[in-house]
Amino acid sequence: MKEVLITGISGFLGKNIAVKLKKLGYNICGIDIIGLNDDLGFDNIITAEVNLDNLKTLNKEFDYIIHCAGGSTVSESIKNPYLEFNKTVFSSINLLEYARIYNPDTMIIYPSSAAVYGANCTDLIPINAQLNPISPYGYYKKNVEDLCESYNKNYGLKISIIRFFSLYGENLKKQLLWDACNKVYNQQNSQVEFFGTGNEIRDWLNINDACELIYKIMLNEKHSFSIYNGGTGKGVAVKNLLSLLIQNFNNPPKIEFNNLTKEGDPKSLIADISKNNEINWHPQVILEKGLQNYVEWFKNASK
Repeated sequence: MKEVLITGISGFLGKNIAVKLKKLGYNICGIDIIGLNDDLGFDNIITAEVNLDNLKTLNKEFDYIIHCAGGSTVSESIKNPYLEFNKTVFSSINLLEYARIYNPDTMIIYPSSAAVYGANCTDLIPINAQLNPISPYGYYKKNVEDLCESYNKNYGLKISIIRFFSLYGENLKKQLLWDACNKVYNQQNSQVEFFGTGNEIRDWLNINDACELIYKIMLNEKHSFSIYNGGTGKGVAVKNLLSLLIQNFNNPPKIEFNNLTKEGDPKSLIADISKNNEINWHPQVILEKGLQNYVEWFKNASK
């Protein structure tokens, strides 16, 4: 039976990929500074920071390491740059050192972010596009990508990087969709206001498709170092996304935008996913259905 270590296993992506791989018969170990309350039958879960000393206590050789630990939002990286640097970059150098010394034959999958591309892209973004991050979060993700490439070139670690675009799905309790559902669910007026212009374009990838992409890379990756985009290849404006979302509520309100721009927020991020054909991965979840499922989950969670 294959052994998998997942850092950040309590997070949105970490928990979802852990559940998927457990169902497929993998042994799952995890480490996260936040405890995992659910009894999901994982092999070993450590509630601790991702550092070399704590990783050594796992005392096991892993076939795969999925490194989901780290900061997760642009806004937090702007408010707390030092803390977010430690969460993202410091944890990653510790993870890479652990693999170099104790698990040199493992395959590492690192979920990076489209934030590394920055603000200069208006069309589909290929994986060989120039990286031009504009937020601390984007810089930190790029820092980790550089570390991954260095450990591959200098120590032979097998590493695949996935630059995820806008992930969404059930159990995500932050960011735009969560905030929107709360505003609509608790609305006091006939309209609700959101930040921005509404014309910001994002590529929305359902968490189930994201986990399947990770799994396909685990099964099919033949190169010692590779980079993929995690998106659908389709851009949807925020105002259109919210219009689709609120149709799943009774008496949906009118949507307004304050026309303010957030620091570190690109106007457009759309993935070129042509390379993903190599591993036979294609997104399956239709956006309208994914949003419907999210609202159903939200309503049940709010009871």
